[in-house]
Amino acid sequence: MSAGVVEPKQSVHWLVKVLVIFHLFACISWSMPNPSPDVVSGKLKPKGTDALLVANKKALKDGHIIGPYLLSTGFWQYWDMFSPNPSQTDFWGSAIVEFKDGTRTDAGYPRVKNYGMLEKYVMERHRKFFERAHEESNAWLWPDFAQRIALLNASDRTNPPTAVMLFRNFQYVVRHDAKDKKEKPYEKYQYFTYSVDQDRLAKAKGWQ
Repeated sequence: MSAGVVEPKQSVHWLVKVLVIFHLFACISWSMPNPSPDVVSGKLKPKGTDALLVANKKALKDGHIIGPYLLSTGFWQYWDMFSPNPSQTDFWGSAIVEFKDGTRTDAGYPRVKNYGMLEKYVMERHRKFFERAHEESNAWLWPDFAQRIALLNASDRTNPPTAVMLFRNFQYVVRHDAKDKKEKPYEKYQYFTYSVDQDRLAKAKGWQ
């Protein structure tokens, strides 16, 4: 650099600054917990913090900008496993596959607790998928989910999978202040039965 020559000061474009500020605002708004269930249902009138949470949910989280922006870009996140109302249910998915000859087998859907520490980081996505996929609001996913399970369990073209049964397995976690602290066994509920699309299966397996 020559003596006496002042290099121009570099500056970030104002659009970048606006985007960063908006992104931070959107993340903070989205990360704020939802109002308590009684306030949402109208049983209680929102006061104090709940009033702020109601306003944030209605005006921002459920609006037409922040929600679509975070969901479409993958920046959404949930902290409900920590606060304010952490889940009290331990649940996992399982499936039974029925074959042409009438035999059945456990499809062995991955369960995170059965893996080592390092494997959990890789297999966690299966737990997260089931957490969303089993919900009634996502019933449109069930046929493709079951078809995929059939595909993974198809090994004999003369005895292909013909049906897949999807199950929810759940256990209510006993509260630390409960009088009866005895742990109850898991309950099992079959929520979907699927007839395997044989044409799709044969095409995917290359049996055609």
